[in-house]
Amino acid sequence: MNVYEFSSYPNQKRIKINKTQFTEGNFCTINTGALINASKILTPGAFKLYIYFSLNADGFEFWLSRAHVCDTMGISPGTYKAAVKELIDKGFLEQSENKLKYIFNEFPV
Repeated sequence: MNVYEFSSYPNQKRIKINKTQFTEGNFCTINTGALINASKILTPGAFKLYIYFSLNADGFEFWLSRAHVCDTMGISPGTYKAAVKELIDKGFLEQSENKLKYIFNEFPV
């Protein structure tokens, strides 16, 4: 059941989602509450970086590339730099205890 199924507001439009069927590995699952929360408190550039991180599976680790993020998400290097700082400042990115990596959190800590 979708969280929006029983919502009722004036002047609604009924929408049916039609998604392409992908093979294994070409889809993502994002916590709806976390996504909505992030969309409310992040700037557009930081939200794009949030989405970039959210596209990965839980526990997946990778080396972050500014060039790849900028190309993939359509943001400038300056926006990327500000977005990383914002995600850190708002608790979505935190440095690990051993300070060797950063940890992305769906909800800020």
